[in-house]
Amino acid sequence: MPVNRTRSVKFVTLLSFAALAACPPPAGTVFQREGKAFKGLLNASAKSADPKLADDQLAIGVIEDSRGRRNLTYVPFALHVLQGGRVSFVSWDGAFTLTLKRSNDAQPWPFAAPEATLNSTGTPALQSVTMTVARGARPDGYNFRVTLSVPAAPGRPGETIEDRYCPSIIIDAVVSDTDGGLPGLDGGVLPRLTDAGY
Repeated sequence: MPVNRTRSVKFVTLLSFAALAACPPPAGTVFQREGKAFKGLLNASAKSADPKLADDQLAIGVIEDSRGRRNLTYVPFALHVLQGGRVSFVSWDGAFTLTLKRSNDAQPWPFAAPEATLNSTGTPALQSVTMTVARGARPDGYNFRVTLSVPAAPGRPGETIEDRYCPSIIIDAVVSDTDGGLPGLDGGVLPRLTDAGY
């Protein structure tokens, strides 16, 4: 190999290694990266269809298994929302209803609007329900019963799918230096609830 060509190959190799060293490896697992990208795409698509939707969104969708049976799925499976914040449930796959499932009888209704089973509204392309968490809502995890009506498609009849204990929202406390925290909590510090148990 000529000397000039050898030097060129070494220089290109050196530049390649320098470029790789300058670029950190992608953060998170494949699932975390792809999941975040997918969630971002769903949120952006929903907001472009209806700008009034909350920034905190939980998408409800229908996925078929290997035998063609339909199942409800959620992105994300559980969503953290702050006291006083808004949350939107959205669906491209049909109209739906939401019923809150309390963990126990003592768990209070966490939303500013009166307690009710909520029906989605919107267009055939996008159905949604938006709720505001009460400012004084108790930080806790809440599950929903979802009933979604899948419209008929060519060669397939319509179907109603019910999921009795999903998805979940986890209400996090708003704690600031000025409000002194929430009553009954030491210094306004709340133990963090995680998605693992919901």
